[in-house]
Amino acid sequence: MVDVMDAQFDKLTTKLDAFTYYFGRGNDLTQRLLNIVERQVVAIERRNDLLNEQINVMRQTSTVQYSESDIWEMLVRMNLPDEQIMVQCYDWLCNNPSHVRRLFGLPPHLRLNQFLKLMGASMASVSRPTRKRTSMDRKGKGTTTSDAAPRSRLPPIESVLNYRRFFSNREQMVTYGLGFHHRVVLAPKLMDFPYFASSGLYFHHHLEFQGSKHFVAMSSSYFEDLIKVFYSNLRVSEAGYLYSEVNKTKIKMKPADWLIVPGLKYEGHKLSFTNMPEDIEYDRDTTLASMIRLEMQGRNVRNVGSLNINDRLLHYVYVHILAPRSSNFAQLLQEDIFMLWAIKNNMLINWPHFIMEHMIKCRDNEMPLPYAILITHIMSHYGVDLSIAAAIELGWPHCFYKKTLKKLNVVNVNGVWQHGRVNQDDGQNAEDEDQPMPEEHVADIGPQSNMILKCFHKFEVAFKACKKD
Repeated sequence: MVDVMDAQFDKLTTKLDAFTYYFGRGNDLTQRLLNIVERQVVAIERRNDLLNEQINVMRQTSTVQYSESDIWEMLVRMNLPDEQIMVQCYDWLCNNPSHVRRLFGLPPHLRLNQFLKLMGASMASVSRPTRKRTSMDRKGKGTTTSDAAPRSRLPPIESVLNYRRFFSNREQMVTYGLGFHHRVVLAPKLMDFPYFASSGLYFHHHLEFQGSKHFVAMSSSYFEDLIKVFYSNLRVSEAGYLYSEVNKTKIKMKPADWLIVPGLKYEGHKLSFTNMPEDIEYDRDTTLASMIRLEMQGRNVRNVGSLNINDRLLHYVYVHILAPRSSNFAQLLQEDIFMLWAIKNNMLINWPHFIMEHMIKCRDNEMPLPYAILITHIMSHYGVDLSIAAAIELGWPHCFYKKTLKKLNVVNVNGVWQHGRVNQDDGQNAEDEDQPMPEEHVADIGPQSNMILKCFHKFEVAFKACKKD
């Protein structure tokens, strides 16, 4: 009896071991199949995205006529080695409009390879000798061969962009064409100072002490082409002189001229976060704690929504007007905290020096070009003819005024300024509070996850059926 039970037990153990082995192997195969399916899904979606992008571009560009400026800008974005090659390529494209349409019909990252293929095919066809028929040929009295007709002389780069009216010499034109023609001018902001002065808020008093009341409220149309020319010729001397040249008009802005144009005095601390005076008593944590709303104290805050109202509005003026940037408005950077501390503690800042440093920083780091209104006033003051370029008029989106407070969720209740309800019109903050999307977004991964889950379910059912057999 004991021997029979031992035999049955051994048999059962053997079957359990086999079951465990096949079950583990099945799980391993299932996981490998899931990985393969996931990679295939990603590859298919990527291919579909590329095809849709190319189809949309081709639909949009099939009937478009491209200007010489468009062709030159496309070549600039291809990062070709030097100016001579770019001009030769430009000349070839201008003589082959079908190739231009073909290139613009492709996504930007595919244009360079296609351009090289087109150039290679064209050079191969030109290298083959062609037979030119003459009147003697037509009479049957002989044949002759000759090379293709010589190419016309390459046009100067000034005629490529047709911006030569902006420059005194060819070197300036080349600098602009290669480094600034494609740059973006940052849309300016201006502050409705009279409204805030009568609003009951007090952050504007810090701006008055700094002597920037006139500067933050400056208004005028602005000229993107001329502003980019201004930056392409911009340089600042160690003595604080600003030099540039626009439309063959030289600009030499002395430190004293800042009081005439934007109403800023060239005096005070030449301040920046990277050039902090050693004798100041600045503590980041203490400064930040003094600006945080009471209900947010003790939290690890890194956005402006946690600031009290006056500090938040002062930060808005700083990132949009005093030191404009193109994004991350809602983020509290180290430099933001330091500069707000300096302004609130009535540390007189040399704003002309600060502005020139910010201009150079944006110019040299491929950032959007700021201070459009200020530069327009500077060009006008020094006699630059502004009528030769298209003007961009200011509208309500350029203003920091009463309605901006609503977008920032700052409301007045019975004469008291306070933060609105947490979930009130969050979508309205898109323009002023640049919040990044979460990395894991349900709408983006849903279809792929559903497909994988369905495949997994099918494998699971098949595996159970195999076990029953």
